[in-house]
Amino acid sequence: MTNLPERLRQLSESLNDWDNPITAKDDCLNAAKELERLHAIVGKLPKTADGVPVTADMTLWYVNPNGVVPTTSFTFDDICECLIDGNGPKLYSTREAAEAAKSKGRKP
Repeated sequence: MTNLPERLRQLSESLNDWDNPITAKDDCLNAAKELERLHAIVGKLPKTADGVPVTADMTLWYVNPNGVVPTTSFTFDDICECLIDGNGPKLYSTREAAEAAKSKGRKP
């Protein structure tokens, strides 16, 4: 993944040709700081087995002996507890990710 805050800092260094380079540079630096703040928030979210941050109302998928099924009987809190504690099946962000895990022989 591209380091967006660092890239914005680099871009801010090359703004000398803009009409108002000081304002544009400040805007880029402020955007970089905001991205860092948001990355820190996302970093605290529980992640699926395929590394995707989990949010409320997200359909997650898991592998059971009968195949790949969506999570329909779990609350968001149950899912977060399962992901944080590791006390349940591995959950995936998409059916495709769960199917790929199943085909690689990963255990539920």
